[in-house]
Amino acid sequence: MGYLYTLYAEAADAAGEALAVDGGRGAWTYAELLERVREFTGRLKRAGAGAGLRIGVADDLGADLYPAVLAVSALDCSLVPYVADGPQGERKRLERLGIWGTVSAGASAVDITAHGAAARDLHRHAQSEAYVLSTSGSTSAPKDVAIGDRNLESYAGHLRTVARSGPGDRISQNYQPQFDAFYEVLMMAALGRSALVVPDGREHLLVQRFCERWGVTVWNSVPSQVTMAHRLRQLNPGSLPGIKLAVFGGEALSEHSLALWRAAAPASTVINSYGPSETTVACTEYVLGPETEHAGSDVPIGRVLPHLEGRLVEPAVAPGELELCVRGPQIFDGYLDPRHNAGRFYTETDGRLTPLQHGSPTRGDWYRTGDIVVETERGLVFRRRADHETKVRGKRVDLTAVEDELRRQPGVTEARVLVLDDAVHAVVETLARGDDAPDLDLTGLRDYARPRTVVRVASLPRLPNGKTDLRAVEQLVRQALRAPAAPLTTTTGGQE
Repeated sequence: MGYLYTLYAEAADAAGEALAVDGGRGAWTYAELLERVREFTGRLKRAGAGAGLRIGVADDLGADLYPAVLAVSALDCSLVPYVADGPQGERKRLERLGIWGTVSAGASAVDITAHGAAARDLHRHAQSEAYVLSTSGSTSAPKDVAIGDRNLESYAGHLRTVARSGPGDRISQNYQPQFDAFYEVLMMAALGRSALVVPDGREHLLVQRFCERWGVTVWNSVPSQVTMAHRLRQLNPGSLPGIKLAVFGGEALSEHSLALWRAAAPASTVINSYGPSETTVACTEYVLGPETEHAGSDVPIGRVLPHLEGRLVEPAVAPGELELCVRGPQIFDGYLDPRHNAGRFYTETDGRLTPLQHGSPTRGDWYRTGDIVVETERGLVFRRRADHETKVRGKRVDLTAVEDELRRQPGVTEARVLVLDDAVHAVVETLARGDDAPDLDLTGLRDYARPRTVVRVASLPRLPNGKTDLRAVEQLVRQALRAPAAPLTTTTGGQE
């Protein structure tokens, strides 16, 4: 049996009458949830599923998503989450991963469809798989990441130590299973014998109303949901007095978002959680208590978790700077396609680091996060991706610095930039557009780094996991480039 199922079976034994799932999709106690899991498990077995297979689970199951996920774990199978109405690439991804079958929403009930004999040994590591996610799908060829039960158990050990929730707590589930924070919330609830509060549709975007209606005490989301709620007037000062803990992850937590949240939920402890999917949810965290003042313009990602090792290494692509590398029991065993491992790990011999050129890493190798950080007395501070620099007209441009400059502009809450046709372009998130939009003062940027095009939108396009959809951002820019030219009012200088 998989680790996720084991956690919930233990919770049902210890607190069977406690609420496990609540919200707009219905309510189940831990005992009722486990009974539903057994029903799903039986159906999967009768359809021919067995240990070691990969099973696709659609994101359109509502509350039935949770017994389906746990049933896959109960069979010691690997969960492959997918978007039910996703693009053609989703089908190819499932085929590439050799899934046995799928669990999806039918006309009146959940459908379990066997797709025929699956290759049990296809792209598989030695350890038992819990789930498989595909990363970087918004920008390039996806890389398949298998997280094993051993990795989950390691992170759960940390969650057990810090005890983030307890009986009576109600944890917002703002994620779909394509995003690894989904599994963090699952484990937090089971470890604390707490209730998952599952929204009906997108009601959780109205943060204030959602938390009041369902009595949420623990909030978990991407930071951009904070700025979105503020724009919707759903994050007023003092409006979330019942929130005792907020966990943010998946993207950078800005000082602006942090200030908005702390004003709305002044009694909450805030955790800025950082970690690529390859490190199993999070490998560092920064904890800010309700009475602790936040000093500085950058919100740290904190320190490497105590049971992991961290090392700062100067990468060849960013001389003079430091990239965070980590190793330990949470780190995955390498990409399912071994070709993707090249350059993503360091092998250490007698204190010397050598980039892994081929094959799969060993457990003593260092995973390269690809993120440039600086070390401060408050912990690590994220600066940028190591590869987020490019050349424009032969000159190096730090795209993160351009985004930071845009975020400082009046009315701009978020920004994404990219390079097309040897020029920088931007999409900015702002309430003010058209004639009401204030001028942009871009004198802080050199001429070649200034965005040639700035597209203003009410909200940046998002992937199902809450992160920015970079392909959709590029499409917005390309649409703007094809449209008739419109004047963009900016303040610029002649700086070269």
